Amino acid sequence: MVRMARSSQRKEIGARSGLSPMVRTSFIVIFGGFILSSIAIWNGFPLVYSDTATYLTSGFNWETPFDRPIAYGVWLYLMSLGGFSLWPVILTQSALVSYALYRMGSHCISVYSPRVHLIACAVVTFGSTASWTASMIMPDIFTPLLLVTWVIVAMEAVEKWELVFVFFVNLVSCCMHLSHPLYSVIIGLFLLVCSLPISGGIVHREHRVRILLLMCLSILTLLTMGSSMAKSRSIFAVGAMSENGVLKPFLDEECVNVQYKLCAFKDSLPGHGYDFVWSEKGPVQKLGGFEHLRDECDAIILRTILDGKYLRLHIIGSLMATRRQLFLNAPGDGLGIFGVETDLAKGIFGYVPSMQQAYLNSKQYSGRLRPEYWWWRLSWCDIVLYASWLIAVVGALLFRGNHQVILLIVTVTIGFVVNAWICGTFSNSIDRLGAKMAWLWPYVAVCVCFRFVTPVTSIRIRPEW
Repeated sequence: MVRMARSSQRKEIGARSGLSPMVRTSFIVIFGGFILSSIAIWNGFPLVYSDTATYLTSGFNWETPFDRPIAYGVWLYLMSLGGFSLWPVILTQSALVSYALYRMGSHCISVYSPRVHLIACAVVTFGSTASWTASMIMPDIFTPLLLVTWVIVAMEAVEKWELVFVFFVNLVSCCMHLSHPLYSVIIGLFLLVCSLPISGGIVHREHRVRILLLMCLSILTLLTMGSSMAKSRSIFAVGAMSENGVLKPFLDEECVNVQYKLCAFKDSLPGHGYDFVWSEKGPVQKLGGFEHLRDECDAIILRTILDGKYLRLHIIGSLMATRRQLFLNAPGDGLGIFGVETDLAKGIFGYVPSMQQAYLNSKQYSGRLRPEYWWWRLSWCDIVLYASWLIAVVGALLFRGNHQVILLIVTVTIGFVVNAWICGTFSNSIDRLGAKMAWLWPYVAVCVCFRFVTPVTSIRIRPEW
């Protein structure tokens, strides 16, 4: 009876709109993607970061960089249609996020209408950091996309064709960054725990097979990034040790007996992991780059992990870095002015020549973007974020019997914390790495608010193609 009622209501909605369900849903998803791309459209060009140059070079030359996977570079090449335009890259990224949010929301709210979806997209775009992340030629947007696809996998009533597509998007997202396989496996383990009786059955036990399968596939994505991980992982980790206060005491004690190359810098270690790795005055660059320091960093990491004293410093530093990263989420981090003589500008002119004039006319290039001023002036964005946390807590209390809502709130919370832990512990704590996840909270708040005003007795209609 319920299935027949749902079917008749879907037909009625489709008849009123005059469009088939597939066309109607596609239109809403694409329109939501345009909303999420608003910052890029306003800028007149996709937002670019210093690392964008590396991704362009790797994708168009089909070369794996020494410090990151080739996957996002290939994504740029394919989505730009071989260098025709960078706009399809941004619009496709945003459309994928819009699709994932649409599907996730449809499982959490009794009636997740197109209107609710577009409102949610507008809230996370103009009230948070979603568009700043989705509009950037960087793989950052694939971290929250990875988390959202995990939520969809764990929810009920996911059809087989949809599950296959969500698996595909999840694995593509997993390939985009060195940290994503670890992130994906941790989220999968958490969802497995949620399927146990002790958790109250938030995740149905029948979903354990699909969760285990996706975890195994996530581990296999390491095959796409093996060379870059071997070349750079220890360098970034030691940079994080420098930022977290672990490297200095180690060198002070060990340099008496062992002459590490880093001993020459023990009294002038940068306070930030980024400067340790990339600054021209930092140890890595002064000592000749990654290749000259990789073996030493491997040895230092192993030595500190096996020594209880330094292991304690690792744990304390990791906790402090996680706490620090949790509150770093302002947009615009690193969105500077990249002149025509920079590698980034040369890459754009060389690989996507049709967009040269658009880049020169963009607000970012001319210094008119000023995201830090925008964020300060619109301080209500911080209020939106903190209010979203409060709404999520209230929602968890009010809907503790609704497994879908609880799963959404708890998984986003875990995903937010795990991202902060990975970034702070193995890389560095910066606003960009927090901003890519912060916008999920306003989305959760929108879902909770609409779930609250939706009558419990209403028939749940899940959008279908």
